[in-house]
Amino acid sequence: MPIAHLQLGSPTAPALVLVHGLGASGRVLERVAPLLAARFRVIVPDLPGFGDTGGEPTTIEGMARAVLEVVDAEEFVAAGHSMGGLVATALAELAPDRVTRLVLVNAPATYESRTAARGRGERILRLPLIGDLVWNRMSDERIKATMRSAFAPGHDVDDVFVEDLKRTTRAAFTGSSAAIDDYLRRRPLPQRVAALTQQAFVIFGERDGRVDPASLDGYGPVANATVATIPEAGHTPVWEAPERTAELILTGAGAR
Repeated sequence: MPIAHLQLGSPTAPALVLVHGLGASGRVLERVAPLLAARFRVIVPDLPGFGDTGGEPTTIEGMARAVLEVVDAEEFVAAGHSMGGLVATALAELAPDRVTRLVLVNAPATYESRTAARGRGERILRLPLIGDLVWNRMSDERIKATMRSAFAPGHDVDDVFVEDLKRTTRAAFTGSSAAIDDYLRRRPLPQRVAALTQQAFVIFGERDGRVDPASLDGYGPVANATVATIPEAGHTPVWEAPERTAELILTGAGAR
């Protein structure tokens, strides 16, 4: 069954696929997607296991194939936040003749750069019995506390993030996290981007508490990559700074 997805903008406009991150759905992109819809037909999928899409994720490439099944445009810009940036990169790898440009927003560059995933909390969630117990007993306040690292200090965690995570199964969350690690262990993101023919635009909130900003150095020698940072934003600039993020996505998409 095709994955759930939302479309915004004119049906005749150039297409831009915008992919959400781990533990979320297309709803977390609701602040930035309408700002892009003035120039693009924006396609916002719910990846397998998240939002309104059932099933469980397998690999990053598997998620990308599921997205390709619902994208009817011959050519499109591939963009994604966090894990969605890896899926967008896989779209460019799997369909190089269809993806015109690549835009990454706070996507982890290397396995080691995923500082939050290396923490005690996620390691516990991966344990078969204890992980289930912890996941099923998480209160809204506990979820908010664990998600604060996804935002710059002082930024509140909106209820939409709590609701999305509560709709996600532990298997979908830990499976997706493992898929991220597998994808980056096989080849770091800067190396993957360097192997592409498309131009890549890398956007990064400098106050990221989940991905090490130092990993951006890996894009230094990548000729087809441009890096732009948002000083006031954390790991989730699509929510924290939607206007500035939209401006940069449009730049990376060749619309500015």
